[in-house]
Amino acid sequence: MNNSYPKSWSRIMTQTIAELNKKKNLTRLDLKRGALALVKGLNVRNKKINAESEANYIKAVWDNFQLYEMALSVIGMLTPKEVIETFPIYKRYDGHKYETKDYFSVQKSLAAYDLNQPINTVDDKAFEFLWDYDNDDLVEFAVDFMGAMSHINRLEKGKDLFSKFLEETQGIKSRVIEINGIEVITFDNDDELD
Repeated sequence: MNNSYPKSWSRIMTQTIAELNKKKNLTRLDLKRGALALVKGLNVRNKKINAESEANYIKAVWDNFQLYEMALSVIGMLTPKEVIETFPIYKRYDGHKYETKDYFSVQKSLAAYDLNQPINTVDDKAFEFLWDYDNDDLVEFAVDFMGAMSHINRLEKGKDLFSKFLEETQGIKSRVIEINGIEVITFDNDDELD
């Protein structure tokens, strides 16, 4: 990847947020531009959170989560039709063969929405919408958003979302060990190790 590509999208994201923040009323085009800049900008950022102190780490985790929340909120203000125009559906047609999302499954999920009404009109459905949608940028964004939620969960409850899921549904406990100075999460279902 060209090294200037991530810097460009990060700069565009920052400039677009600042520009749109100054406006009193956002047009539909402004919302589409904002969603595109936020998603692309967040996707190229370094996902690792580095901090010199625990307080800086907590601030970085919350700042990161709030950016993802803002992006999801902007996506929720778009109509499904505008999302399709901004982030075209990936043209994959063999989802039934591999039991994955494809063009046909996305079209089927879109039937539940009024294509001309904002996604979050009734409920906060933006994340659910993204979960059923197939576009590489939005899939990466949704996965990274889940990572940001996992960091928050780890701060608040001491466990990331995956560890919590495994413990609650499968009885598999996780523990953090250090290998060569790197924290690694290990999983086991042997209660004797606790």
